[in-house]
Amino acid sequence: LDVPRLAARGFSLITVVLVWGAARSLGADPLRARWAALLAATNPIILYYAVDGQTHAAEAAMSAALLWAVAAPLTPARRALTCGLLIAAGGSFRPTYALLAGGVVLWVFWRDWPRLALLAAIAALGTLAWLVPTAELSGGWQAYRAANDALVGLIVRQVSVLSSEHSARYAAINLRDTLAWSLLALAPLAVLLFGRAAGLRRAAWICGLMIVPSLLFYPLAFCAEAGYLAGLVAPAAVLGGLACGE
Repeated sequence: LDVPRLAARGFSLITVVLVWGAARSLGADPLRARWAALLAATNPIILYYAVDGQTHAAEAAMSAALLWAVAAPLTPARRALTCGLLIAAGGSFRPTYALLAGGVVLWVFWRDWPRLALLAAIAALGTLAWLVPTAELSGGWQAYRAANDALVGLIVRQVSVLSSEHSARYAAINLRDTLAWSLLALAPLAVLLFGRAAGLRRAAWICGLMIVPSLLFYPLAFCAEAGYLAGLVAPAAVLGGLACGE
């Protein structure tokens, strides 16, 4: 158990560093970038999953990395390459990483079809690079699907309001928990109520496109624990940091 726990701590530290980098790339001065990093480092979800040893800490780091990649001064080709690799890597830890990446990537590369095609190809090849061996080591594709359905499919059918088999009680609990955990993940946004929020339009679009899909998906589908929303901490912390005053 020490290996996943140490990995989780490492990913949590990476999250904090990349939040600082993303804030700088989105126009924050050094002070506001440090505020953003502090908002990420002290978030309850980041603190808990830094020692819990699950993959949620990795999703938080991948979210911060994507935020940095779309904001950093990279060439279009390098940005496409980086985002494609991050989508493949993020999906290897948490399949729902697509919720964080899909909207913002489409927005950044809108009408830049050659770069978008390059990104999609890299993401697809990178995903196959981990998915095919994983399925083989699981005993084949059928065994992999059966294991996945036993782990997640049965629960989703009982909890998700999109399922005809769902329980009203379980769906209500899922909605309650998702809202509570969303407040934890998005706590840094409270700074926007008191800070100076001028000049945040680009950052708000980027971070909003990472946050909103999850807020729409998890209440309707299934949110087992607060770590499902770990990927929202980085964009919330960056926006909070940008709004901080002295």
